[in-house]
Order: sequence, then C-alpha cells, then structure tokens
Amino acid sequence: MSNIVFIGTSSFAVPILKKIVENNYIPIAVVTRTDKAVGRKKALIATPIKVLAQQYGLAIYDADKIDDALVEKLTLLKPDLIVVVAYGKVLPKAILDIPKIGSVNIHPSLLPRWRGASPLQFTILNGDKTVGVTIMLMDELLDHGPIIAQREVVVPDNTNAIELGDSLSKISAELLLEILPKIINKQIKITEQDHTKATFTKLLCKEDGLLDCSRPVVELDRQIRAFYGWPGTFIEILGGQKLKIIQARIGNSGSIIKIANVGKLFVDQDKKLGLVCSDGYLLLQAVQLDGKKQISGEEFINGHRKMLQVVAPEL
Repeated sequence: MSNIVFIGTSSFAVPILKKIVENNYIPIAVVTRTDKAVGRKKALIATPIKVLAQQYGLAIYDADKIDDALVEKLTLLKPDLIVVVAYGKVLPKAILDIPKIGSVNIHPSLLPRWRGASPLQFTILNGDKTVGVTIMLMDELLDHGPIIAQREVVVPDNTNAIELGDSLSKISAELLLEILPKIINKQIKITEQDHTKATFTKLLCKEDGLLDCSRPVVELDRQIRAFYGWPGTFIEILGGQKLKIIQARIGNSGSIIKIANVGKLFVDQDKKLGLVCSDGYLLLQAVQLDGKKQISGEEFINGHRKMLQVVAPEL
C-alpha cells in the first residue's frame, strides 16, 4: 500500500476522503486550512476535512500558508502520492515534487472548461447542460495539468450549487477509488488539456450577489441557484435595505411587464411574493432581511406589507 497525503478543506472533499479511508487507502497525513473564527464570539470552527480526519484519528497539519515548515514536514513523510481536493490554495513546485508518483487533483468540471475557484457556480450561471469531474496530474499552473480521468453527467434541472456539489463529490469519490490502483501502479494514460479551449471562473465575493432585475428572468434564476450558499443573492429595497433571496422560481405570467416596475416587489394573483424583472417575474419562496431570520415569501407579505411597491394588475 502506498503512502498517501490528502490535502483538502471544504465539505466537497469529505465524501472523497471517507471513501478512500473506508477502502483501506489510509492517508499518512491530512493537510487542511487552519480553524476559522466565526460569528460575533469568534468561535474557532474546524474545516469539514479536519473534523472527519479527527474522527479517523489521522495525523493533521493545519496550513493556511505553504511555507518551508510544511514542505519540510511533507518531505520527511516521504509520500508516494498527494491527493488534493478543494484545498483553496495553489500548490508550489516544492510540494508537487515531493511524492514519488506525483500529485493529483480532483476538480468539479470537465477541464479545460471552468478552471479556477468557482466551477459549480459558473456551470449553473451559464446554463451548461452537462458537467463532470476531472482527475488531473498537477503542475504549477491553475487546473492546467494533464487529465487522468473524467466522468460526465447531465446537470439536473433547477439544481443549485450545493446540490450539484454534493452530487459531483460522490461521483468524484467513486472515480478516484476506481482509478487509484492504476495511479499507484503507474498504469495510467494521461491526456494533455486543449488549453485553447480553457474557460475561467473567479473567486466570488458578496457584491457578486446583487441581482440586476433589468436582465432576463432566466439569467436571474440561474444566478440565485448558482450563488446559493455562497455568496448568496440580494436586491436593494426601500431605504437601502438588502433583501437576501434564498430561494426563488420563475413565475408563470402572461402579464405585460412595465419597465417602470422592474426591480419592485409585488403580490401576484395567487398571493405569492414576486419580483418584477425585465421580461417576467420571480416568485420569491424564501427571503431574509439584514439581521433577521430567513422567512417564506408569504411571511414577508404578512410582516412587511409596506415594502411592497406594486400590485399585480399594474404590472
């Protein structure tokens, strides 16, 4: 059995680590990000991978920085293989050169499409019909290395980023388990990516979640589903308040939308909360005002009627 170091952080990596451990590919160490201070009390919260590694009693190295100390620790371990999943940092050559076999990365897209930090979000945002996972041999560039294996699936209708991530994580775990013996025995065939076809994502921030209601309603629906969880989506309402849009769907309307009402909240003919867009409207199923708890659209109507700006017949 080869010595494996597992490097990962987010919940996407959890089923993958779990799958290989349960099939006796026990990592000699797990590298993850340091505990993060969360909330007003700044309580330290461990990464999902650290929590799982602790349950298995694995050796854990906390590392937000790739420094000489980490390089030295990993060198002393003499790993045969490094497996990287959703770590959140680009690994330098000093790390990639340590394992005898090499370093592999699992990425939730069909590379070279959607390189970078947010492939799940950009898959949904752009209305892609198919998606997949890629296991690649790492080099020093971002999601650039040659492909070891890929698996393609259809993007489910109306899925959000968290649901898609959960699905692709399970697929990744199965694919890694299937290909791992070939990687360890150096029986893989690698395929260079077509770098001319590369598309790129970016690191998302909260400001990316602002909904521009002058855009087509289909695009806004995708944005809400793509940014579900992080960074979330919101509109600015009366008094400059932000209203977070947690869950929505495209409304069924034969009404003629008046441009003057774009971006306004209303109650539709079925007494549901709506948001006027340029070519239709969104039904807001779950929303949240700043500093308040999440509520349903109906609860918003009952508790914040003054914030409603137009009634259905005036659309």
